Amino acid sequence: MRELIYRAMVWGALTSVCLLGAGCGSEAEDICGPGNCGGCCDQFGKCLEGESKNSCGKDGESCESCDSDESCIKQECSDEACGPDNCDGCCKGGDCKSGKTSTYCGEDGETCDKCKSTETCDKDKRKCVASECNKENCADGCCDSRGICQKDQRNGACGLGGRSCISCGDGMACQKSTGSCQPAGDICNVSNCSSGCCDRRGIG
Repeated sequence: MRELIYRAMVWGALTSVCLLGAGCGSEAEDICGPGNCGGCCDQFGKCLEGESKNSCGKDGESCESCDSDESCIKQECSDEACGPDNCDGCCKGGDCKSGKTSTYCGEDGETCDKCKSTETCDKDKRKCVASECNKENCADGCCDSRGICQKDQRNGACGLGGRSCISCGDGMACQKSTGSCQPAGDICNVSNCSSGCCDRRGIG
């Protein structure tokens, strides 16, 4: 009964918008439900993963809030504790997660790992693996030949913006502020800045 009331409310809201002339388009067809949601539908008609005790559910049904002594296991409220016996993914706060996202990555009912900013969750292995180096995850460094982000701006791996690292040749040094190779004499060092100090950008 609650499910029918919920769907009637959402449909009624969309119908009202149409009658007011705001336009429907395909909104009515996009109502969260069994046909387009593998998790659960919240009160606003948004499809959630359905793996949290505050929004637990599956197959496009209305999200359910589990009791305080329950957990969300396999998208259903359960009084069992999340673990290897009932969770193929990973456990977080007593709930069983799919283990296929960078926020909750893991398998076999173990505690979920949160992948680092330079990692992503391998959905097949459910393990955090190094992300392919690019400008999004290596803006303050460069990508070496192994696809690893290098951020220390040294002569052998110089560059910024996720570009391919370059190696500064003889008489050249990596300018940290620009990520480019410059004549070594122009970079702050003990020879040209004996009375001061050099900051991390190579400026005296």
